Amino acid sequence: MMKIKTLSMMALLFAGTANAVPSYTVDSGVTNVGFEDMLVTTAYLSGSSSPESERLWVQGLLGSTITYLAKQDPLSYVLVDQPGTKIGAFKLLNSAEYFVVKDGSVKNTDPNKKTQHALFENKANFDWGVVNFEAIFGSEWDKLEISHVTEFNGKVMVSEPGSIALFLIALTGLGLARRYKKA
Repeated sequence: MMKIKTLSMMALLFAGTANAVPSYTVDSGVTNVGFEDMLVTTAYLSGSSSPESERLWVQGLLGSTITYLAKQDPLSYVLVDQPGTKIGAFKLLNSAEYFVVKDGSVKNTDPNKKTQHALFENKANFDWGVVNFEAIFGSEWDKLEISHVTEFNGKVMVSEPGSIALFLIALTGLGLARRYKKA
């Protein structure tokens, strides 16, 4: 019986820490925006920055068909609640799998700026984009003027099977422990 209790407690502990990835909040801890989205690449794109030209750029990088979802222009973002970070969060219009952030402070005539466009894969909370501005746009990130964010592809939210399985194992263990305690 002690083994069942120990196994049950270990399963609960493991299930509780399975997704223990640090996430960020805004609004004084009220809104969880997830963790930092993954930077795929940065590039200086010349010419117009239409949704179609950005879609073709992303499609060329990823090698798969990309669907344009929305463009936020202008973009409003907030810094996350964690002090000392230069991580910004912004609400996405759709559940976007990828999004492009365009730095509007640099004009298309500046060939020295290499991070005018940054492509991100949305890995965490699909309702939010979470970006480390300093890591992407350098030490002068505070002069960043985000022209817009363009969203691509939809992502369907699917529960993580591993977490559900661990939860069911823990419930089964608790049920067995209760059953053996009565006997």
